[in-house]
Amino acid sequence: MWVCVDVVVVLRRLMKLRFLTAVLRCCLCETFYGMIYTHTHTNLKKKKKKKKKKKKKKKKKKKKKKKKEKKKKKKKEKKKMRKKEIKESKGRITNNQTDLEQQTQTEQDRVLFPLLRS
Repeated sequence: MWVCVDVVVVLRRLMKLRFLTAVLRCCLCETFYGMIYTHTHTNLKKKKKKKKKKKKKKKKKKKKKKKKEKKKKKKKEKKKMRKKEIKESKGRITNNQTDLEQQTQTEQDRVLFPLLRS
């Protein structure tokens, strides 16, 4: 293969070949201009064009909104249930309170009625 510097430069400008990065690189050429270089070129195959990847359609985000709404509803329901439980528990006497009251009564009985014990 014969390569001439001027043709390489012209080809690089016109064809915009990427593999012709330097002036002394090879190209297929049968015309001679100026200085001539003898060089064998192995990779003169045309580069394959890359296929453009199809963009995937984005899924709608409505499902996420529905999930968020469901979570919010659940949280609200839990808060309501907690408030109801607190209100109900205020009206009730818990087991601990009744135990404490019984203990205080027995102590009072011991102090007030020592004769009843014996």
